[in-house]
Amino acid sequence: MKYTFVKQHDATDCGAACLAMICLYYKKETTITKLRDMMVTDLKGTNLIGLSKCCDELGFTSQAVRVDREGFLSKYTLPAIANVITKEGLSHFVVIFKITDKHVIIGDPAKDLMRMGIDEFYIDFTGTLFVLSPNQKFSEDKIKSEKTFDYISNKLWE
Repeated sequence: MKYTFVKQHDATDCGAACLAMICLYYKKETTITKLRDMMVTDLKGTNLIGLSKCCDELGFTSQAVRVDREGFLSKYTLPAIANVITKEGLSHFVVIFKITDKHVIIGDPAKDLMRMGIDEFYIDFTGTLFVLSPNQKFSEDKIKSEKTFDYISNKLWE
């Protein structure tokens, strides 16, 4: 499986970059700048409330959940966004693309795509997961944008 990756522009962009990765995973193009505005990202970054509101506007059903280690290894919709604490002690978001009983594949917008052991990942994981999946609005918006593109393309060739 090919995973989508978006690098964050600065230290406050991790939430927007993570959501951009998930949008691309579902073939919806957007920009970090647009997502930052929708999330009302400030000098402290993005919070779960801003992330949730932005997901709703984009057509995702989303929910923040607390999970223990057993819950983390259970089945839920992926990709999902996980809250971790950086080595500097800052709150940070990463995208979880795949979980097995031995490793996790993440997109860390401050670094790159990486595979790490479950134990290694769990050291910095806060236990907060942001689980999301496309809903009917997402599908309708995608169809509208495709129709708009087709309309514009046809006009250009007339």
